[in-house]
Amino acid sequence: MITQRGDDELLELFEAQPALDAAVASAAADRRIDVDLLRLQDALDRSMQHEDPVDVRLALRQWHAALREAAHNRTMTDLLDRLDAQIELGAPWKPSYSDGAFERPIAEHREILAAVRARPGRGTPGDVGAPCRRPRQPNCRIGPEAHVIRAREGAFRFR
Repeated sequence: MITQRGDDELLELFEAQPALDAAVASAAADRRIDVDLLRLQDALDRSMQHEDPVDVRLALRQWHAALREAAHNRTMTDLLDRLDAQIELGAPWKPSYSDGAFERPIAEHREILAAVRARPGRGTPGDVGAPCRRPRQPNCRIGPEAHVIRAREGAFRFR
């Protein structure tokens, strides 16, 4: 069961999500198989083929699902799925879109895929989880402070 969270708890979810994303990316680099790479590349390719923001977001969500599968860690996948559901339920905004809004997120997804493909492993100089820990654009997932600031500035359309 997914419960509605208060504002403070929602900010905690935004804080936890990048850490879990980084752990999933590292696990995927360690455990991925060839079919996982094909799924990741396919979802990334589809995200670049679309112009409609809804379609791009769907392809990027599918990319994240493929990354979680590539991690071969059911616990991390379940935690992130619940986190995503709680954020979706609790966030009172939808991101606004502008031209080029997906360029940075797609580039970051491409960077993560390259690192997973190269298998740098945990704690190595090519830390695969590093891009996951960076603040994100509002059409992806970003740090908690940025969500609050951007919501106050009207960068999000309320449902």
